[in-house]
Amino acid sequence: MSNAKVSKGKSNRYYCVKRMSGNLQRLTIVPNSVLFKNPVEILTDQQQRRHEIVVGVSYDTDLEQACTVIRDGVTSADVVDSEKPIDIFACEFNSSSIDFKLRWWSGSGQRDMHESRDFVIRSVKRALDDARIEIPFLYMTHTFKEPLPISTSGD
Repeated sequence: MSNAKVSKGKSNRYYCVKRMSGNLQRLTIVPNSVLFKNPVEILTDQQQRRHEIVVGVSYDTDLEQACTVIRDGVTSADVVDSEKPIDIFACEFNSSSIDFKLRWWSGSGQRDMHESRDFVIRSVKRALDDARIEIPFLYMTHTFKEPLPISTSGD
């Protein structure tokens, strides 16, 4: 919408947005009540924005080591802005893992978001693999009140 022109309506009760759609100029009238009741969050108004993902490690992992390895993985991704802080917080005891929330700064565009997440996920996975730290999948334990008979194929 970079070619859009926004102006206030004559009575200050609405905004007019004029933009080109192909060869046609489109006019959209947006009442102020819509803007006040439904605020619009613009994620691309700045050159950079903070992105976040969650990664889990197994319960038997040394969390200090995991945090260091994860930080090294995030900083090794070229798309991460090294001038701004990288946050790594242990945030949850999950069913099969202890989860860390990772936050970093990178470009604010839609493609920047996808590329940044892709590079960070790959870098963190590689760093955890190299350190032999497990990213567990969901484990399920079944318990039974009564003993279960076990038979072999020869029985």
